[in-house]
Amino acid sequence: YHGHGGTGSPLDSARVIMDDHFVARDRMGRMIVMTARIAADGLADFPGGSREAGADDTVASSVRAIGVDEKTALLVDPDGTVTTVGNGTAYCCTVGVDSFSDMVCSPGQPLSLPKVECVRLAGASFTQYDNPAADAFDLGAWAPLDGTGVAYSFGIAEGEIVGNAYGP
Repeated sequence: YHGHGGTGSPLDSARVIMDDHFVARDRMGRMIVMTARIAADGLADFPGGSREAGADDTVASSVRAIGVDEKTALLVDPDGTVTTVGNGTAYCCTVGVDSFSDMVCSPGQPLSLPKVECVRLAGASFTQYDNPAADAFDLGAWAPLDGTGVAYSFGIAEGEIVGNAYGP
């Protein structure tokens, strides 16, 4: 992972890591471990946080990640709104600064992270991307739009997921 660079897209300004083939390959754990490493290594540079050259005590306000299923896509509008299309789901997850102080992310120790917040977004047909049934998400506000999506949370204790990582 690298927190610098980018293409100028809304995904760059949201500063998210992404993973694909998400549910089929059970990648929630992998994605959340990467968010924890970004936080623990002080490599985040998100709204509310900062990272100065040489600083090793930087804490961001959150670390964000998106997981997308096979045969599913997120259509990203220039304003940062994403619409979910396809046969599967997408997951927009965040680990907030309130979880950083209780996080254990060290070599040789199992990950512990008290709270991961996610929104599961369902897709609509690729041919109906403007279908109002498609779930939408605002990357700038990091929130679902118009009551779409299913919000939930889970935790990780000593390397084991506590709760349902893919939601209710």
